[in-house]
Amino acid sequence: MKHSYSKIQSVIIGTSNNTWNIINPEFKEKCKQQLIVRDGNICNMKYNNGCGKELQDSFLQIDHIIPISLGGNIMDLSNMQLLCNKCHKRKTIRKDNKAIENRFKIKKSFLS
Repeated sequence: MKHSYSKIQSVIIGTSNNTWNIINPEFKEKCKQQLIVRDGNICNMKYNNGCGKELQDSFLQIDHIIPISLGGNIMDLSNMQLLCNKCHKRKTIRKDNKAIENRFKIKKSFLS
């Protein structure tokens, strides 16, 4: 199975948090406002990640449905949802564990 080098490199060494943190805060705020218009002020229930609570804007965080570290698009609103802090942390821990597992699989395949 062939992979593009840049995608493999981002999976091996990249994390969504590092990449997302370099994005302009104004862009992030625009994304958040567009997500609020699209989905409301709700901790999103897509893919059973959110608790469904209605919250103020300041208590919602942008979450990438497919994490950037797993190849998800960083700029695409269709790859974003709003989650409360608690749900976002829970999902991030679960997805980061999967990303770490994938990194080891890819590294191992290069060494074989």
